[in-house]
Amino acid sequence: MAFHVGIEGSVNKLNFITRLSFSRNYGTYHTSATGKQYPGAIYPSPYGVFPETNQFSAYLQTTRQLKNGVQIGLISAFDTGELYYNSFGLMASLSKDF
Repeated sequence: MAFHVGIEGSVNKLNFITRLSFSRNYGTYHTSATGKQYPGAIYPSPYGVFPETNQFSAYLQTTRQLKNGVQIGLISAFDTGELYYNSFGLMASLSKDF
């Protein structure tokens, strides 16, 4: 089960995009207590029952147009929760349109 929202806009010549996701994960049929891999056959998961697991992910991109077709930008993203390892990333960009 997941909830996802994204927003795109501009404030004072600064363009932005943001995407936020929250998910509650319950595993698969194979990782549940009554998992069925084939019709009528129950095979317990070799790793035990998958517990309810939450995850939150966020992405933010900002850009600003400068003179002569030059654009600067900054992108950041992170994941936090129990499904994936917590992680963070940051990227700066400089581009020019010809």
